[in-house]
Amino acid sequence: MPEPGESAGHAYFASYAPTKATVRLLNVSPNNIYVRGVFFQVFWKDPDNVVRSNIYQSSVPFESLPYVDFGFIPKQVYGMGKRRSPEMLYGRDSIEFSVEYPGAGDVRVAGASEPSSWIDPDGIDWWFADPDVRQRCGQS
Repeated sequence: MPEPGESAGHAYFASYAPTKATVRLLNVSPNNIYVRGVFFQVFWKDPDNVVRSNIYQSSVPFESLPYVDFGFIPKQVYGMGKRRSPEMLYGRDSIEFSVEYPGAGDVRVAGASEPSSWIDPDGIDWWFADPDVRQRCGQS
């Protein structure tokens, strides 16, 4: 018998490694917008039944992925004061962002609990291009 807090062993686990993430955004508005990228969210349960995620940073019982920029498409830009340049997305048009991962950071999951991912609307870095439209819509 395992001691309290020890793993009871695993009858089955699967290993996943992110290789590429792609997202397509559609601007349903007739107004032009600027967009810098998208933050997607991922969670899974490891073989010890602990919830792991890229959205809960070091808050017990959640643990984050081994690399900080996982979940942002396109890849993060590092450095003091550096920001990714926005791209113009015309009204009723779409744009695609993509990022490839180096293969590090395997995810081991218990049983058939595959990692799940989704995008919240608040995770999209966008704003209206026209300052008047931004003001009328309450964007700063």
